[in-house]
Amino acid sequence: MYSLFRVNESSYNTCSTQDAIANLTTSSGRIVVLLNDTGHYYFICGNGFCFGGMKMSLLVLERESEESPSPSPTPNGSPSSLSKGLSRAFQCVVLEQRGGL
Repeated sequence: MYSLFRVNESSYNTCSTQDAIANLTTSSGRIVVLLNDTGHYYFICGNGFCFGGMKMSLLVLERESEESPSPSPTPNGSPSSLSKGLSRAFQCVVLEQRGGL
């Protein structure tokens, strides 16, 4: 079974879950993470899978636009319900992604 942990940069680099910020693992296997603040986010897979490259770091930046954000499309093309009503617009940049499920 896969597990997902939000960690700091040091734990990300060493694949350690010992001082994890959050254990995001769910029994359903579906995990939704809201990135409501700008900054660096680090995620690793537990149970040794991180050492095989299953980890991802993200940088969330605030958009420089004064316009209100448009709902972002989902894979089927309809606006995401999570993006409705947001007062700030964010841009997410994948800094590093390794491995896969």
